Amino acid sequence: MTRSTTPGDAPGWSSARLTRLAQGALAAIFWLAVWQIAAWAVGHEVLLVSPWQALRRLGELVRTGAFWGTVGFSLGRIGLG
Repeated sequence: MTRSTTPGDAPGWSSARLTRLAQGALAAIFWLAVWQIAAWAVGHEVLLVSPWQALRRLGELVRTGAFWGTVGFSLGRIGLG
């Protein structure tokens, strides 16, 4: 007899873990909202860009070799301590 499992019943998905995951997600959403509201309040992209603008620019940079070269260089420096 096979029993179906829900995320709460599945191994590794305890109630406490789901609660922590939900709290983390809510905290991230809260701080993104604070960032967005602050960007609207400032009203100047030069001083504070919105989360959407930052994400869009990151998407543009990820497609360039220079971005990955810089990431690799930084990771190398971190690895060397």
